[in-house]
Amino acid sequence: MILLLTRHMAKISARNSMIFFGACAASLLVPLTVFYPESILLHPIGKLLLSMGIVLIGFGLQRPIKLLRLLAIFYFITFTLGGALTAIHFFLSNPMNVSKTGIVTWSSGYGDPISWSFVILGFPVVWWFTKQRLDKHTLLQFQTEQLMQVIIQLDNQIVQTTGYVDSGNQLIDPFSRKTVVVCDFTVIKQLFSEETIQLMKKVKEDNSFEQLYDKIHLPVNLVPYQDVSGQSQFMLVFRPDKFTIFNNQTRIDASNVLIGLQFGQLTQDEIYHCLLHPALFNQTSKQIS
Repeated sequence: MILLLTRHMAKISARNSMIFFGACAASLLVPLTVFYPESILLHPIGKLLLSMGIVLIGFGLQRPIKLLRLLAIFYFITFTLGGALTAIHFFLSNPMNVSKTGIVTWSSGYGDPISWSFVILGFPVVWWFTKQRLDKHTLLQFQTEQLMQVIIQLDNQIVQTTGYVDSGNQLIDPFSRKTVVVCDFTVIKQLFSEETIQLMKKVKEDNSFEQLYDKIHLPVNLVPYQDVSGQSQFMLVFRPDKFTIFNNQTRIDASNVLIGLQFGQLTQDEIYHCLLHPALFNQTSKQIS
């Protein structure tokens, strides 16, 4: 399982048969420890060589840099799983007692049926949990690289928020051909009053713009789009006075852009509040000194 998790984390291809042979080689450490406790392979240098052999068997010959990377991932996962099992076992057990003469600890040698059952049952659970957390971390790291600071200006309101570059966002106004940036309720409530928001929701339901135009002097249109289920929907959009994206040391002043209103949150963890259109990055950018 450690080799499988190493393959998953390293994002490399390796045959399951080779992973199996690598696991068989790793299992030889148990009888080696029992019958040959003085073996050189139980020395730290010997264990390092044995680990390199396990990685080579499981993943084949690699370039030195790639081999070191695989070895580092292998040890990271090993220590993570082992540390998790040790922590959980220590949390659930009490291997010491306090007497009048001091603290008494005890050990049952190679373990008892309960401790071995804990390892057998607990290892797959910890392995699954570690895999889920690593996948979550990888996704979060990728999302973080796509996050950018955004400033939206409308009348006298200036809202600073976080945008996410969504390659799946291809929404364009079919009439003006302007790209649409989708903003959620966190942004909307900073730009408009509660009364205006309620009127906007009503417009989306029955297409009655009269009351909304009496309230605000802002052109608001409906843009057709398809949701994830393939159903045709309409989204309220408006044109901001200014829309600026900050990407590292680059500033992009987007001109041909519309703001689409999403009366809800784009993400449960609220990491970002705007879905940026990829076409925005084809516009003129300026370096920030």
